[in-house]
Amino acid sequence: MLHRGDELTGQKSYRDRAVAHPKIEIHSNTIVTEILGEAAVAGLRARDMKSGAVSEIEIAAVFAYVGLQPNTGFVQDLLSLDSGGRIAADALTRTEMPGIFAAGTMRAHSPCRAASAAGDGATAAVAADRYLADGSWSAHEISQDREALRAVACGERALAHSRSSM
Repeated sequence: MLHRGDELTGQKSYRDRAVAHPKIEIHSNTIVTEILGEAAVAGLRARDMKSGAVSEIEIAAVFAYVGLQPNTGFVQDLLSLDSGGRIAADALTRTEMPGIFAAGTMRAHSPCRAASAAGDGATAAVAADRYLADGSWSAHEISQDREALRAVACGERALAHSRSSM
């Protein structure tokens, strides 16, 4: 694991598990300068930011994690950002501009956890599909969607359906 900082950040339980794992080697103050390989990843070239030393590491895959700072600069002229640079969105991840959704760490009030980001992504995909299908976006429609989501979460829709099919 390559980390550009002096020490790992994130949830303590995850950090502790990574440090203790016998198959994980952690390289602090290190950045990737090049991914090596022709048809597939074969390795990478890394630079130690303190010493400047460059090394090649044999690997078979790359998982890039960019951190918890939202990369929202590209929408700052389109959407309002909070003081942390995050985008306001409703429960369905819809923003103030129809057709733009905010999920994961870029969404205001996100807990910044992998599980919540995955859930946001799934919610945004469903909301985007609905938007592309019927173009709904207004506050009234958002309110109706929240009620529909509550009904589904509480099983009311399934119960109503089973009653109507009797």
